[in-house]
Amino acid sequence: MFRLRRNPYIYLSGAFGAAWVLGAWSQPENSYLMFPALVAAAVPLSYRLIAGGALPRGLAIGAAIAGILNVFILAAMLAIAGKLAGPNLLPAGSNVLDSVVLAAGGSAAGGWLAMADFGRGTRGS
Repeated sequence: MFRLRRNPYIYLSGAFGAAWVLGAWSQPENSYLMFPALVAAAVPLSYRLIAGGALPRGLAIGAAIAGILNVFILAAMLAIAGKLAGPNLLPAGSNVLDSVVLAAGGSAAGGWLAMADFGRGTRGS
């Protein structure tokens, strides 16, 4: 089905996660609010790129959940280390909550894009 060992797409979420950790570690006063959505969306989209087409619903939902879990683990690690000290997006919350909410949006978008069939070859038939 998938060849995970030799396919570079599988490392997209990890690369975005590493960039988020390095950025937050070097400048904790910034929130880096784009990275939670990118980390979460990269998991289902990388599986779509590996598969070469639209994913089945169950696989796309599982990949989206895995993306949210990746963000939650990274946000918890950064919060424990005291490196999420930037401004909050939500009025009543913390940067961890901001990260999880943005991850939910990113994984929903990534999961939808991973399941979407963009109609290759369906016109004119």
